[in-house]
Amino acid sequence: MSSDSCNQIIVIGNGFDKACGLPSSYGEYFNDRFQKYEVDGKVLPSLQKAVEKEELEDIPSLWDLLFAAFHDEETPFPRWMDVESAIRNYLWPSAGVSGHSFDSAIDAWGKFFIKRTQGTYEDFLQAKKQQNQVERIMMKYISQKHTVEMVHQKGQKSKDYNLDDLNWDETRQAFIDDDTPEMLLEELNRFEEDFGVYLRKTVDLVNKDGGRYNSHAELLYRRIGKYDCLVPIARQRNSVVSFNYTTPLLESVDDEVMSSLYIEQNVHGTLPNSVPQRDLLGNLNPPINIIFGIDGYEAPKGNRVQRFTKTARKLSLPRQELPNRMRGRRMFDPLYEGESIQAVKVYGHSLGEADYSYFHALFDQIDLYESDTVLYFLYSTGHKTSPEAVGDLLNRYGESLRPKAHGKNLLHKLMMEDRIRIANLDEQN
Repeated sequence: MSSDSCNQIIVIGNGFDKACGLPSSYGEYFNDRFQKYEVDGKVLPSLQKAVEKEELEDIPSLWDLLFAAFHDEETPFPRWMDVESAIRNYLWPSAGVSGHSFDSAIDAWGKFFIKRTQGTYEDFLQAKKQQNQVERIMMKYISQKHTVEMVHQKGQKSKDYNLDDLNWDETRQAFIDDDTPEMLLEELNRFEEDFGVYLRKTVDLVNKDGGRYNSHAELLYRRIGKYDCLVPIARQRNSVVSFNYTTPLLESVDDEVMSSLYIEQNVHGTLPNSVPQRDLLGNLNPPINIIFGIDGYEAPKGNRVQRFTKTARKLSLPRQELPNRMRGRRMFDPLYEGESIQAVKVYGHSLGEADYSYFHALFDQIDLYESDTVLYFLYSTGHKTSPEAVGDLLNRYGESLRPKAHGKNLLHKLMMEDRIRIANLDEQN
């Protein structure tokens, strides 16, 4: 890479925070939240008892009940992309969101749950039994949290009989169609709030040890910026696209880091500066403005599932607060000024489909096919980037190119021009 200038876009995912010592994975959050419920490796039985006793204060959302089922199935989510994929598969194509009642929504999720089971017929029966258990817990949870009255066919109200006696096929509920997606979105908001509080506390705790998280983030940023670049870090112009909710680089007081960091955009929101507290109305102060969601690239237009897409939900996020020196700057300013972007470096991102729209827009903007921009997919020892995921991302993007021949040979073209590299950051010279 040229030693005269170095305009780079650095894309960081949850692997960045993990590499800096922050326990920010879904598994770590889940274990922290539900550790007290776990008995013999299972969480659902204790959650069921809590719901029966109407002790819901430690159950953040309906989504956590669904994820608890996967935990007990011993297939927990190792990455946030798996959580977002589960949300997507639950919502779309889900009859519960496309125009029917919650009955259909839970049935769609049940089929998805069963599909995850591979093995003997006995395994299938066990999964079916667990699905029924989750359905019963969800019914009771909804009736309590959303004051929805579920009525047994015999006329008994939901609170008048034991949860174990419920049969999903013998119940009906008073949801009207429009209430279903609204309720699911409200539950997703609660999930986001709870994770945001957990992460804010975690950042503060890790930074108590001499600012350990922030200092590690600065060091890792330097290593990414310097990889295969002859320009000293202080003279680089780097735009950071962060899929995390943390902002350690924006908080840096290091002169070289500040001079090289042209702008940082947290695409899914940022944490508040202090741990939120709930007021008398139950609202968080300061508020949590972060989102989870599904990719809207292929979501059906005009469908109520659109409200769950990251694109739609990002529109309602407050504008990100940036330091004064960054205001008015844009990620692609080098292109607007007639310069080139020498490199796009991706670190710690799973490249899952939930974020495909962002990569599509990025590749379009830099004119990936015709430009000289080099793509780097960097990783650290023990956290290797999947070549298959890289290939899938570029092949999918290639399908959008015209003429079609460009899309079919995109990956080969990048390889022939030495413009794509998957490399271990720990092995740099």
